[in-house]
Amino acid sequence: MSLDSYKYAGLDFNAPLSDGRASELIAALQPLHGVQVKDFGCGWAELLLRILGSESTASGCGIDSDAALIERGRANASALGLGSRVQFTVGDASSPDCAAPADVAISIGASHAWGGTAQALDAICARTKPGG
Repeated sequence: MSLDSYKYAGLDFNAPLSDGRASELIAALQPLHGVQVKDFGCGWAELLLRILGSESTASGCGIDSDAALIERGRANASALGLGSRVQFTVGDASSPDCAAPADVAISIGASHAWGGTAQALDAICARTKPGG
């Protein structure tokens, strides 16, 4: 096994995010009944999967440029019984393929995909449904 296989192995999130803060964020998103969640720069989509795990009618999609992290996300989704409610794409978060609006859009640590924080906020806002 290569050293890359162990990349981020001991981390819950590929971001400076604690379990407690993740729970607070998910609680702040309620109600999530029937929502579509997009995670731009999802890594292995830990936050996305926790959101979907909190509401059985929510679905989601995650996109990240790192194929190994996407595979980890798919495996985690399957292990959690969420595989039928989440789709993963290997690609650029700023891609027009990801432009269809979602009810909830999240992106932690991926503002560089759009060139910076202000541009990321504009792009993510455009990818969020009104009221989302």
